[in-house]
Amino acid sequence: VAMALTTLACIFLGTMASARVKMASSGLKYGTNMRARSLRHIKAYSCERRDIVRNGIFTAMLPFLNLNSNAATSYAERSGLSGQSNQDTAAYTQLSNGLKYLDVKPGSGPAVENGDTVIVESTGRLAGFNGQLFFKATGDGADPLEFKVGEGLAIPGLDLGVLGMKKGGVRRLIIPGDLGYPRPCTYSQLGGPGAFPDPGELRYRQLLFAVVNNDAREDTLVVDVKVDIIRKSQ
Repeated sequence: VAMALTTLACIFLGTMASARVKMASSGLKYGTNMRARSLRHIKAYSCERRDIVRNGIFTAMLPFLNLNSNAATSYAERSGLSGQSNQDTAAYTQLSNGLKYLDVKPGSGPAVENGDTVIVESTGRLAGFNGQLFFKATGDGADPLEFKVGEGLAIPGLDLGVLGMKKGGVRRLIIPGDLGYPRPCTYSQLGGPGAFPDPGELRYRQLLFAVVNNDAREDTLVVDVKVDIIRKSQ
């Protein structure tokens, strides 16, 4: 900050010195020119000085601004996505379909299998939107999620991601776009087969659509899951 203030002071002093030279050379300082000509010079000089100051301030502040083009994927980096230089990447298990997961807390009892019905608390974030929350089903104001595993209701990454989990277990899923929501996705699809969970609130739905319906955005999802209940298939 001190460096930035020093630089700004130098720019200001330099600008004032330049002003004196320009005024002297144009005759403005001594009032030797005609009034109309003087006004034209004053207007032109004022614009030039404004541009010098503005550009100088911006240049001086550049070292102190965060203009990192990868800032939008900061949450993705912290989540250990492929292609990121993150020391935690190796901690995730990666499946052949691209799904990655990390068991944060092991559960106990029988593991989830295809055909089981599970009730889970879960949150979902958009890696390509700086980790914006787009659904929350944690039991504190939002009902937990319930679905039958392997039936195609949940998005593929969540459906596959709960396999092997046990009651009380917590897992973070890194879900690639082709295991997430349909692209494009519509309001009528949300909550239906392959597009569950429905974010619910309009603002959350719009955040999701801003990613999955926009080819320019990273569509990876970061989903945290805690298994509350497992109902084994008969």
